[in-house]
Amino acid sequence: MMDPENPKTPTPPKEEQKKDQKPAVGYSWLNPVKVTSWVLEAMLIKDASGGFESQHPNRPLVLVTGAAGYLAANVIKVLIESGYRVRGTVRNLEDKEKVEGLRKEFPMIDLVESDLLKEGSFDKAMDGVKFVVHCACPFIPTVPDPQRDLFEPAVNGALNVLNSAQKAATVKRVILTSSMAAVASEKPPEDKDYKYTEKDWNIDSTLQQGPYRYAKTQAEKAAWEFVHNNQDPRKLELVVLNPSFIVGPPLFPRNDSTSVNLVKSFLDGTLAEKGCQPACYGAVDVRDVAKAHVIALEVAQANGNRFILSSDKGISHLELAVLLKQEFKNFPLPSKEVSAVVFRPNMDTTAAKTVLHMEFTPIQKSMNDMARQLVKFGLVQDPTKAKKK
Repeated sequence: MMDPENPKTPTPPKEEQKKDQKPAVGYSWLNPVKVTSWVLEAMLIKDASGGFESQHPNRPLVLVTGAAGYLAANVIKVLIESGYRVRGTVRNLEDKEKVEGLRKEFPMIDLVESDLLKEGSFDKAMDGVKFVVHCACPFIPTVPDPQRDLFEPAVNGALNVLNSAQKAATVKRVILTSSMAAVASEKPPEDKDYKYTEKDWNIDSTLQQGPYRYAKTQAEKAAWEFVHNNQDPRKLELVVLNPSFIVGPPLFPRNDSTSVNLVKSFLDGTLAEKGCQPACYGAVDVRDVAKAHVIALEVAQANGNRFILSSDKGISHLELAVLLKQEFKNFPLPSKEVSAVVFRPNMDTTAAKTVLHMEFTPIQKSMNDMARQLVKFGLVQDPTKAKKK
């Protein structure tokens, strides 16, 4: 396993892109000329309920780790809609809330129990799998023990998944969910107009200062190092996605996501009096991030590369809240900040737009769709309805 005090910084390999070559992708965002035959089948063949017969044995099987997570569930949704068969991992099959929610939302999904910290825990889950989407990783800003709660699950978890994928004869490619936290350093660049690209790495986070950002950075570095040092004749392909702060509607009525909790705090009055923290970073719709994971599975040019998924400019917490003002004007939204924002980052998303052909959802739509879903799920009470009771 990786030594947290002596991390290496491998550089992802670059692969030449053929001129005028477009990726084969799924569904409304696909190029129909390039789409593979099994996806065409998925678009044409429906079961009696009108849903797709997504578990057809001839279609590729994708393993999604941390299947019950905010992002992972959205990835599974897009995979199934695109005609893939899906297997998901959960830490505990006895966790009724998460497992029953998954099986209700995705009746055909195959669920297996795996633990990020147990070597070989993913071996069984890899059986017959062609692609792996590794989403499982804790996103918790503050923890009692950063080494135990963030670093080990992120780094050792990624390595356990990659080791199991390499041992499986059928796995071709792994999509790793990294983060802009692995791209942007804690210290802002001197040039305020600087645009972060995939060539940038977070170089100054530590277990003591920015432990979540540090864990994500070292997990991605460990993954690239694993692939580069792999001596197996069967080379495992790796694609890394680096989303900014993810927003957009969750699929399940749980508030165990940092993104969900932040937007909930905008709506329920938690921040109305004390104000928002002066945080400012890029944002991206969870549905776009899910699509990017699915597109990245089979685009040849994606192999060996990182892709930033983000708004072009940073958006502060207060600005995110203000985006809700028109539709949710009766909610106790925050109207001030604890202190002024000192840095607004800029992100270059050219690679995602050209190689993955991404078109990003406006963040105002993402925020309003998300808030609407939180109210629908009962995670936030509509004050206008409360007054009528």
